[in-house]
Amino acid sequence: STTVQHELKNIKMVFFTRYAIAALKNDGNVVTWGDQNNGGNSNTVQHKLKNIKMICTTDLAFAALTTVVTWGHYSNAIQNQLQNIKMIFSTSCAFAALTTDGNVVTWGSYIGGGVSTHVQNQLQNIKMISSTDEAFAALTNNGHVVPWGHEDWGGNSTAVQNQLQKIQRIFSTKRAFAALTSNENVVTWGRQECGGNSAAVQNQLHNIKMIFSTESAFAALTTDGNVVTWGHKY
Repeated sequence: STTVQHELKNIKMVFFTRYAIAALKNDGNVVTWGDQNNGGNSNTVQHKLKNIKMICTTDLAFAALTTVVTWGHYSNAIQNQLQNIKMIFSTSCAFAALTTDGNVVTWGSYIGGGVSTHVQNQLQNIKMISSTDEAFAALTNNGHVVPWGHEDWGGNSTAVQNQLQKIQRIFSTKRAFAALTSNENVVTWGRQECGGNSAAVQNQLHNIKMIFSTESAFAALTTDGNVVTWGHKY
């Protein structure tokens, strides 16, 4: 960071892509360094990087929120749509921005969730978005789930779609999702070895209070303080 060392003062938080770093300062300005093509050079948008509230990352790009400012790989395609953004989410190679009126704008790699045109009519009244490494799952205000992205990594929930009703929260590993229903049951989908298949413990997944995850396994905490685990053993 030699070239920007003099700017690295009063830092609030630091964010990383695979090959670059962005430091958010207390005054809302941003300092970047690292690989230029993957977010390390923000010169073209530096004049916009003022009063930044948060920064979201993929492996190869950054997105900063006040109005949304993007730089790095896949960063320019939808800039005119990024208005009234409430929050930004990411996979390893795509972003999804949630607007204040509950709509979703996506950009980045097609296979990683950057293109949502096939589900766009369902992406309304969204309250939260969860992600694996290459898929998104949006939770609507009425408790439905809308997934897209890499089908094997959670982008396709067809096998369990009829169970994805009255969902209160969605959790994820690197390649699978777990949804907690309002009656405290659990629905899973995605790569089986990463927690997408909970059949072996399904009879134990009742009265669930919270779900936690590693990159490839889930742990569910029951209301009486027990723990149920599934996914990769190591």
